[in-house]
Amino acid sequence: MNNHQVYITDEAGMASVFPRLKETLARSPLTAITVLYHSRENFAFHKEFNFLERHFPTRLYISYERLATAPTYILNREAIEAVINANTIPAIVFIISGSTAFTEESKATIEFLHTGPIIIQEQQFTCL
Repeated sequence: MNNHQVYITDEAGMASVFPRLKETLARSPLTAITVLYHSRENFAFHKEFNFLERHFPTRLYISYERLATAPTYILNREAIEAVINANTIPAIVFIISGSTAFTEESKATIEFLHTGPIIIQEQQFTCL
């Protein structure tokens, strides 16, 4: 592996990054993917990730992270820090997708912990 993509998403952002994530798995065999999937309630893409983890067991890691129920987002910084500290791949990029508040907090956390590139994936879908 020579590339590591770390997706940090909330429920709103997962629908926007899922197609890109799938395409990367299918077309870039030297890219590892870590997903820190945040939700307050349900993880809507759980079944899809179960299938993908079986197909790509050495390249895909999913961590399901519960968001606090407070009105503001409280990320599990330790999960992000663990990904950075355990990374053994030369190139790491962070892709963030979610609501505005989630995206801002995620970006600030990564900038504090790491100096690598950060991509903000624009929302292609909205939650009702």
